[in-house]
Amino acid sequence: MPGTLRVKQNTTFKQVWELQSSELQQIPKNYTYIAQQGAQFPTSSIQRYEDAAYQSIVNQTTGEKLRDYWYVQFKAPINGSTWWYVYKPHVEEI
Repeated sequence: MPGTLRVKQNTTFKQVWELQSSELQQIPKNYTYIAQQGAQFPTSSIQRYEDAAYQSIVNQTTGEKLRDYWYVQFKAPINGSTWWYVYKPHVEEI
């Protein structure tokens, strides 16, 4: 459902949810986007990983869980892509 995502604190949108900040220097620049606090982005859809099937998907290195992310399709491309993984504690739907 279309809406708007507002960034609550500076965060990194990622093409691969498992990427950690320590790895970001080693990957192509178009795999990440630094979103600033207060920025707003119109969305086309949000894939929420809240179903039971997603509860057990965990990054074995860090312990991070897929259910802590949304896979968001933005209306306009950001850094060349409209689809991004977004850490949901850092954003809100408005």
